[in-house]
Amino acid sequence: MNAAAWLPPDWTLAMLAASAAAIAAAGVVRGLTGFGFSALAVSSLSLWLPPAQVVPPVLLLEVLASVSLLPSVWRDIHWNWMAWLIAGNVIGIPLGVALLAGGDAYAVKAAIAALVLLFAFALARRWRPPWHDGRAVRLGTGLASGVCNGLAAIGGLAAVVMLLSTTVAVASTRATLIGLFLFTDVYSLAVASVHDLVGTPMLVATAWLVPPMLAGVAFGSRWYARTDADRFKRYVIFLLIGLALLGIASSALHLLR
Repeated sequence: MNAAAWLPPDWTLAMLAASAAAIAAAGVVRGLTGFGFSALAVSSLSLWLPPAQVVPPVLLLEVLASVSLLPSVWRDIHWNWMAWLIAGNVIGIPLGVALLAGGDAYAVKAAIAALVLLFAFALARRWRPPWHDGRAVRLGTGLASGVCNGLAAIGGLAAVVMLLSTTVAVASTRATLIGLFLFTDVYSLAVASVHDLVGTPMLVATAWLVPPMLAGVAFGSRWYARTDADRFKRYVIFLLIGLALLGIASSALHLLR
């Protein structure tokens, strides 16, 4: 049977090839740093597919990426940070969604991305925050991450910035991010299913993209294993700067239309 017959509606073989390449590249970044998959995948696939066909498959792929990575990072998860981050997201995501109803999503996303960019440049200059790591900081980070997730789906960047500014080891930072994104992506998928965005076409699209995603994650994980702590931090800061600039640019394009 012709392989094109098994493609999701409105997809072509060229779209599939481009999507597979984009997903593999995003998988490499996810395996290396522990974050960035959704932002890179959605930004890439949205160039040739509508968001409704992009976001649900990417969320499911993100969950599968986290599940594939979790056994290797389980022992490194900073469970105290994780607990407060999840608690903050549980409270913050609904607040962000409620605030979104009264504001411009793209303007908010641009503002958050600009703030992340500012902090990323500060971290590049070895900035250290004046506050001390504690329950209030961890809960506050979770709340900020949740609100940003609800407002613009980029709450992970807030968590990355704060974890990098603490004395948490890089292995624990990466592991905690992987565990956090598993929770937030499952939560987001549940919301998407309520809005009928999860169905057979989405599952077909996801099935095509699982192999390149897993290959990319495996390559990124091997890359991480050969990377020392200082180099890892540089990679993460460069990625934060790139994602922040990408968020500002995409928001600006929508606002100018």
